[in-house]
Amino acid sequence: MHKHWKQFACTIVLATALVAAIVPALLPPQLQAQSQALPRDVDPKLLARAKAGNAVAQNNLGLLYDNGQGVPQDYVQAAVWYRKAAEQGYADAQYNLGLDYERGQGVPQDYAQAAVWYRNAAEQGLANAQVNLGALYDNGQGVAQDYDQAATCYRKAAEQGNAKAQLNLALLYDQGHGVPQDYAQAAAWYRKAAEQGNAKAQLKLALLYDQGHGVSQDYAQAAAWYRKAAEQGNAHAQYNLGIFYRDGRGVSADYEQALAWFRKAAEQSYADAQFNLGLLYDDGHGVPQDYAQAAVWYRKAAEQGLANAQVNLGLLYHHGQGVPKDYAQAAAWYRKAAEQGDAVAQFDLGELYAHGDGVFQDRAESAKWLLKAAESCDAASDKSAGYCESMILIGFAYMDGDGVTQDYTQAAKWLRKSAEKGDSLAMESMGWFYSKGYGVPRDTHQAEIWFRKAADQGDANAKIALEATQRLLALGPSAYQTAVFDGWQTVSSGTYCNTTATATASPYPNGPVTADGTTKYVRLILTRSKSGTGEAAPLTQPLADDIASGELRIYVHGITNYDDVFGVHHWVSFCYFWDAENRAFGACSERNDTDHNS
Repeated sequence: MHKHWKQFACTIVLATALVAAIVPALLPPQLQAQSQALPRDVDPKLLARAKAGNAVAQNNLGLLYDNGQGVPQDYVQAAVWYRKAAEQGYADAQYNLGLDYERGQGVPQDYAQAAVWYRNAAEQGLANAQVNLGALYDNGQGVAQDYDQAATCYRKAAEQGNAKAQLNLALLYDQGHGVPQDYAQAAAWYRKAAEQGNAKAQLKLALLYDQGHGVSQDYAQAAAWYRKAAEQGNAHAQYNLGIFYRDGRGVSADYEQALAWFRKAAEQSYADAQFNLGLLYDDGHGVPQDYAQAAVWYRKAAEQGLANAQVNLGLLYHHGQGVPKDYAQAAAWYRKAAEQGDAVAQFDLGELYAHGDGVFQDRAESAKWLLKAAESCDAASDKSAGYCESMILIGFAYMDGDGVTQDYTQAAKWLRKSAEKGDSLAMESMGWFYSKGYGVPRDTHQAEIWFRKAADQGDANAKIALEATQRLLALGPSAYQTAVFDGWQTVSSGTYCNTTATATASPYPNGPVTADGTTKYVRLILTRSKSGTGEAAPLTQPLADDIASGELRIYVHGITNYDDVFGVHHWVSFCYFWDAENRAFGACSERNDTDHNS
């Protein structure tokens, strides 16, 4: 009997355990969650008050589940208890439930529901709810975007001393959203938040001092606020403080300090800091020069899409510094930066295509990138950058039809721009263009001006051309009238300036220069034999198609004084040859002035 009783007792225990395991599974899901997560290490009095409907206790129990204090962390249970308290009008719980809806934590993410609960709490004056409701209006989440409403909400919280609201209200004043743009007001609200230790507000206040917006420009104050934010780990502030130390702005210049702050920001993946850290290694400032380390940091920034870093990494590959020389890699990085509009990369990529380094040689592709670089230089205030060489190169490309359709007007446009920034070869070229009327009206006075500018910079060819032009001007206006022919004349072979050349009769493909679209104007070029006694003969091909022999272009420049086209009274002959490789004119050794009556 005793044994049977013991067996019965064991059966009862097992059955009880089985029921305890099965029954919860039969409950509705919400009750299952509550029954499975009943707090065991929570103050029983708190639990009792919460179950009895005390809103404060319900909110506090929600906080325990939210943070995993005394119970396993359970966002669903937290939301359940917040809701119980919120529905009783408890502002803190309404705010907490709104936060859960905004984050999608314990409930499906729902900005509209977040706005509902924030509004309930905000209307009771809860600052955190006011600032979060303001942010929803600011960003148009769950409500229509409304900067006016955002400003109203932020102001209510800011006036209660809420640092986040003070920061956000300052941002609206900074940007002129919902309030008139007012840097002074922005500075005032940034300062309130910054003095409470808000790192972003400290950064923003520093920026106003840096730029002199709303406050007197004060680099020392800017540095002080950058430092406060930087010491809290703000990467932007760390980077800016590094710039201040590098440039000696508001602090004593100190490359080692710059390096330290750049590194802190770079280790947070701040791309501009990574690039500037690479620059310090590249130049050996604050650290021993180390191209390999420069390449490491340039690459990190380049992979984030920073164009400056992509260019510099390309340069390292181009020259084999810190990485193996690799034109293909150089071209790849230049292209990434060039496609972002970086003029240095556009110029360098154009040069690689011109020479076929790392890419298939492609003169059209070269001209495309050089033109982009030239346009960037034209738009820049500083024309001294190396990439501005693209202006003269694209000018010559248009002159020669190299990768682009030959176009003297475009050639003259870009050569002039290059000349105006001080390039002596471009100045000399403009002299020839005005002398011959290529892309500009023929104007010997303008030719003299440009030849003189180039000659004053020591250009030997320009000095020769200047002297010839001055001789021409001295003969009077009739000496540089343009001869008129109806059509092209065949160029005959002959001996010119001690150089024998077989002339070709290849007309200029675009036809002669025209003034009115119908009348054809050509150059009258007089030549003479080696002895200087031969008959003068007119040559009518433009400069681009002058007489050629092998790789050497021969150019014979004659000046005439005439009563009509063929009645020559006086002529002067000057001889030049075109060195295609060096893109320069050379002077022949012989020159003579002769009177000749036809």
